[in-house]
Amino acid sequence: MIAEEIDKKLNMELSFSMSSKNPLASFAEKFHIFSLSNWIFRNAMFELYYIIPVSETATNEMRMFLEGMGARRKGDVWIILRGTEAVPRIPIMKSLMDVESLVLNYSYLEGNMVNFNFRFHSSQTAKVSDAIMSLTENNVEFKNLSITKSNGLVSLINFISQKTPLCYTRFIAEVSEPTTLSLGNAVNYTWEREARFQTDNSGVGSLFYVEGDQTDVDLRGLSEISRKDGIFASPLTWPMLDFYSKLALEFPIPVISRTQKFSRSSIFLDTILPVSNLDDHLRVANSTRLQFPDEKLTLFELKYL
Repeated sequence: MIAEEIDKKLNMELSFSMSSKNPLASFAEKFHIFSLSNWIFRNAMFELYYIIPVSETATNEMRMFLEGMGARRKGDVWIILRGTEAVPRIPIMKSLMDVESLVLNYSYLEGNMVNFNFRFHSSQTAKVSDAIMSLTENNVEFKNLSITKSNGLVSLINFISQKTPLCYTRFIAEVSEPTTLSLGNAVNYTWEREARFQTDNSGVGSLFYVEGDQTDVDLRGLSEISRKDGIFASPLTWPMLDFYSKLALEFPIPVISRTQKFSRSSIFLDTILPVSNLDDHLRVANSTRLQFPDEKLTLFELKYL
């Protein structure tokens, strides 16, 4: 997995919880429900979705509550859009988004608490500190706030897998001429790419980890975070992945990790997501395969974690 290759590239971790007073929180506490929060940055604004697995033991009370909250059934999950104005935590996400190396690992509702976890690079600790301090000035109340050295991406994936079943897929695509052109000067290097959060604008949502000696790396158009560690923020894009990312937002599909690796002749695309969303994930991939036949998108590996 690419997650193992980039495991501790981002060497710091930010986590905190916040109490929630919305009706869904009391519902989750009463029925002991674990719900991933799916944050999507679309049209320059954050949208928040709660993804609740369909339970075989769901009572009429649970179904009536979910329907009353505007939940819609999609396959093996209920999806609840909390929108933008209804969610006071959205300013927090916008503030933290300004830290270029910060990646949202997960957010979930459990009981009456919303829990967040992020990774970032130590060179931007001061920026994270400034964001947190500014938010406390605006009466944001954090619980269980911690800034520590990161245990790594793999450790975080294992943590979530204990709360909800996860699966891993790897697709491989060939590098066609349009893809090569869209990558610009980055086509000369081997690198991994990690999505910071789900977005319809690929130009603001990625980190690049460049392999090998970065002394002479010339990645024009990228923002340097740590040349020593080969970490850059990226506005680079390519049509196939853009198509896939925007289509995935329509479902929406919560993702624990979305990474890619480029090695001159191939692009490897790894995704770790809840098992309950696997069918939608494969439908999106198939639509992408049909839209870009020259890329020869192939499902190379699928396993349950």
